Amino acid sequence: MSVSAFAPICNPSSPACGWGAKAFGAYLAGGATEGAAHDASLLLRSKGPFPSLGEVLVDQGKQDEFLSDGELAGPATDGSDGGGGQLRPGSLEDAAASVGQPLALRWREGDHSYYTISTYIGEHIEYHAARLRAADKQRRAAAAAAAAAAATAATAAAPGRVAAAPRLPSAVEPAATAGKPITCKAAVALAPKQPLSIEEITVDPPQACYTPLPCYTPLHCHIPLPCYSPLQCYIP
Repeated sequence: MSVSAFAPICNPSSPACGWGAKAFGAYLAGGATEGAAHDASLLLRSKGPFPSLGEVLVDQGKQDEFLSDGELAGPATDGSDGGGGQLRPGSLEDAAASVGQPLALRWREGDHSYYTISTYIGEHIEYHAARLRAADKQRRAAAAAAAAAAATAATAAAPGRVAAAPRLPSAVEPAATAGKPITCKAAVALAPKQPLSIEEITVDPPQACYTPLPCYTPLHCHIPLPCYSPLQCYIP
């Protein structure tokens, strides 16, 4: 598993985060109080670390206008988010440090625009691809070791009999649904301040240049995402 984000809303239940108060108030009966259970910084601090995530990658533009209470000043000269604003990456950084969760928070040149995201998105895709390749390599090595152990056991049980060569797993193959619409479950907001409804939906296959990824925490989405959190997703 791997996680990365561009300019995420890191602490939406904070009183200083107007975006979080607005979104949680619209989707959750308990407002920001109930939304605390979906706050990435609070979840990390209370339930972390999460070893299965490895190092979390976050890119944040230095000139992002949503870092300092909605002003255009951007982050403080010391590289922090000025102690306020909508995004509050410092809250996520503090939470990660408090529980020992590896976090790469990279301050990059740029603002809150799609242009800035397009500058670094290739690095994020390669980051996730590398994790997938490593996981597949481990899977194949484990399967090969298990097959070799089974062959050794079979030979020991029947001396003089040559065991068949183990069938090693192939590299990751495209799923049968590749390029086709899929049917799946999704949590859907049918009305303001009502519980999310689990519905069966049909998802069209990704189009050119689209990278559909599940968003499990209330972060600020800038690429086409099936978003499972009660916050807005910006879809081009």
